[in-house]
Amino acid sequence: MPTLPQGWVRDYLFAANGYEKDMDFYAAEGNYVAPLPFHSMGEYPYPTKKSFPLDDAHLNYLLEYNTRHMSGNEQRGYWFDYGDRK
Repeated sequence: MPTLPQGWVRDYLFAANGYEKDMDFYAAEGNYVAPLPFHSMGEYPYPTKKSFPLDDAHLNYLLEYNTRHMSGNEQRGYWFDYGDRK
């Protein structure tokens, strides 16, 4: 990108069109990867008659990006242990 003239600043905008699923208390099944959200789901969590699409594009996404390494030392829960309170 070209150098800006003195006194000018450059701003950046990030636009995304998709879904984010975190481990928030209010997230549906936040401790698990599935069910994955998708554009034509209508509502989330989606009803049992709907499922994640299994066309080539979605299958490639699952195989390429939706992978997890399991070390065996994963955290079992996210509750804070205050210890022995007397």
